[in-house]
Amino acid sequence: MPFEGNAIQLAKEVIPKLSQKLHKGQAGRIGVVGGSFLYSGAPYFCATSSLLMGADLCFVFCTKGASVPLKSYGADLIIAPLLKESKDFDYELDKNKLESVIQSDVSEISQMLSKIHAIIVGPGLGRDPIILDYACRICKIARQNDVSIVVDADGCHLVTQNRLCKAILSEDALDIGNLEGLKEQMLRLSKKLGHVNIVRKDRLDIITDGRSVLTCDEEGSLRRCGGQGDILSGITATLFNWSVHASSTKKDGVKISTLYSACVLTRLTGRLAFEKYKRTMRAGNYFEYINDAFTRLFEMD
Repeated sequence: MPFEGNAIQLAKEVIPKLSQKLHKGQAGRIGVVGGSFLYSGAPYFCATSSLLMGADLCFVFCTKGASVPLKSYGADLIIAPLLKESKDFDYELDKNKLESVIQSDVSEISQMLSKIHAIIVGPGLGRDPIILDYACRICKIARQNDVSIVVDADGCHLVTQNRLCKAILSEDALDIGNLEGLKEQMLRLSKKLGHVNIVRKDRLDIITDGRSVLTCDEEGSLRRCGGQGDILSGITATLFNWSVHASSTKKDGVKISTLYSACVLTRLTGRLAFEKYKRTMRAGNYFEYINDAFTRLFEMD
């Protein structure tokens, strides 16, 4: 049974050691399903943080409207503008033609998914019904291929319709005074969804797999700028993927320990960034300190 005191050590055991024998992609190929006409920042923060955490490759499945800004942010990400939303159609398609377009796009995405270890669904996705249809179909294919799924932001309500994910990130106000009651609610919800892993983000993060509960109260940034949750999603996907493929995965509590460690590392990164930038801190400043936080958490005795 994991507890906060040994969770970091359990997570530490799944981190792949750097070696010249490693080949490209072995430390993780991550996919992000998100990025729409209005929102291109969220998938960027999410995808880039997964790379800075140690994943080798990151694919972003987005709409055409999000692809140009995403490509302009940098060359590290593989941008696949294969999602569509209602505004992409300047004429009214009948149901059969629309279905044909979606099936063709999803078929192409499916081929790429065969190379991916974990996907993050939701950052910058929006609530357009067509793009949500894409996301739902992608999740089903990912589950069939045993690809780990992290759901955040606009992707979260898909969980109420389909039991799709191995890790969920959700945002809710937390009543600190009723902490034990919240823990019980989280345990019941995880069990109801088939023992999925749930991270409830707030002043105090609560993490559960339906069997045990961990809480993270690591001091973080005093700034609440947009994009911090997306960074947590990217860090989580990389760490969780390592836990799935590590030889130590069979140990009790390894996977939930990686989720707890992702929360700690994200908060520590935020604290380091805030110490330098104070009120001017933005989500992009996290990128400068992910490695420092990683070193403090996992590589210093």
